[in-house]
Amino acid sequence: MKIKLLTGIVLIPNLIFAQIGSSANTDSIYPAHLQRRVNVTGVFPKEPIKKLENFSISGYYRFITNVRKLDVAYAEQAKTPVNIFVGDDGQIPQLSLNMAGSVSATTRFSTDFYLWTPMMGGGMPENVKGLNLGVSLNGSHSTNYGNFEIQCGGINWYSLSPFTFFTNQGYNRYSLFERNPWDPRTKNIDDRYNSFYTQGALNQDLRWGNQAFQGVIFEGNDLPNGFSTSIMFGKTQLNGGMMALPNQSYGGKLKKLIGTGNVTFNSFNNQSYTDSLMLNGVGFNIHTLTFEQSFSGFKISGETGAGRYFSPSTQRGWGEAISVKLNTPAKYTLIPLQFHYFQISPKVLNNSSVFWNSSIREGNSSSTNSSDQIVLAPFASAMTQVGQVTNNRKGFEVNSEFEVKKFKFNLGYKQQFSFLELFY
Repeated sequence: MKIKLLTGIVLIPNLIFAQIGSSANTDSIYPAHLQRRVNVTGVFPKEPIKKLENFSISGYYRFITNVRKLDVAYAEQAKTPVNIFVGDDGQIPQLSLNMAGSVSATTRFSTDFYLWTPMMGGGMPENVKGLNLGVSLNGSHSTNYGNFEIQCGGINWYSLSPFTFFTNQGYNRYSLFERNPWDPRTKNIDDRYNSFYTQGALNQDLRWGNQAFQGVIFEGNDLPNGFSTSIMFGKTQLNGGMMALPNQSYGGKLKKLIGTGNVTFNSFNNQSYTDSLMLNGVGFNIHTLTFEQSFSGFKISGETGAGRYFSPSTQRGWGEAISVKLNTPAKYTLIPLQFHYFQISPKVLNNSSVFWNSSIREGNSSSTNSSDQIVLAPFASAMTQVGQVTNNRKGFEVNSEFEVKKFKFNLGYKQQFSFLELFY
């Protein structure tokens, strides 16, 4: 009945105005504000109604339904011998919708919507999966001065630089037969082999190298004079937790194109508190400069900067973080080589970077309120794979990828040393 009533409210005025528009004495009968409406509104309006362009909705609805009928029911089920269950206990929402559109040729937006079916009928208290990684709202706008984009809420996979906000990619030296449940799947079983043979690596999804971030991310690209920037404020997987103490992460970067390369200033910071009065601050800061430049077939890239950890009980000051890579062409060294030197002070700590944090036990537990910190417990002298660095080591690596007829080789060598705690 409500639907019919609303429909009537919408349709009836249109019919009235259509009749009014056909009257010969409209100007003398109706006031000026109604005349303007008559000229525009009707079954066949003279002006097109503004609407969204290229609006699309995609998604799915999934469920498992079963009906249970008990001929002889237990006492607590006597009143409901017939039970109908819709939904399942999976980690994927029952309803998932992705919506996107544009309000003009230069402005677009997108968002998502997730809906879970409560499992036990307890209502909102039990519907803890209601956001499924959070609902995201994205928007973009293009101008003559650059392209701008904002991402809000949700879980967005993002990265800044290896020492600030990144995950270790290593050299992807996996066996063809190794597989993780989250590895991308293809319909053709030969695709995995062909990709591994031609690229020397397995295809990964957008999470590869990125960290999960919830909050606000603003990007400005194609700015004048070769600049681009990004600003982020919110929480990582190491913020939050079950305790209601203030904690957040924030950072950003400013990038400048220079010839065939670029230089970028990066910063990432964590600020947490161990008390509700926000008197005892715990966290870390790290500021770095990344660079990349090519010349005569050589490529030099890297990141250098400084970081620190702070708390009421631990004040070690700032320490250095250095990573430099040099790629040589095969015509000078017979095979292409990559030389990598790294040096990360024990004073530097960042739980959202590529390096393992092994020198400050307090920094791996007290700096955040997350309940999953136990998996990041610091370690002693562990053997790390090629490409994995830690914040109490310095060393160098040599890597190469080359072909000999139909054979493909991917080689690496690593030598590292621990810092002497005496000097710190």
